[in-house]
Amino acid sequence: MTKQTEPSQAELRSEIETTRAQVGDTVEALTRKLDVSARGKEKAAQLRADVLSKTENVVAALPEPAAAPVRRGVGAVVAHPGLAVGAFLGSALVVRSFMKRRNR
Repeated sequence: MTKQTEPSQAELRSEIETTRAQVGDTVEALTRKLDVSARGKEKAAQLRADVLSKTENVVAALPEPAAAPVRRGVGAVVAHPGLAVGAFLGSALVVRSFMKRRNR
């Protein structure tokens, strides 16, 4: 039979440091998961970057006379997204009211 040896102090300290690092990583991961506000902001920034990238691809495919007004419009929406959302919702309400009247 083999005789079990007790771990040395250096081995124990090394194991403790490894465990501390693992616990720290776990706590950090849980903190990130629970920070809904930061995750929402990250997602919004990613969506914004995706939309701007796709918009630039579409604008690049347009002839130059048509591209300039589109670029100005995109710039206005990026600068004032709340106004763009409000304009969209207002337009949707107007279209809905016209559709209701038309179906009477």
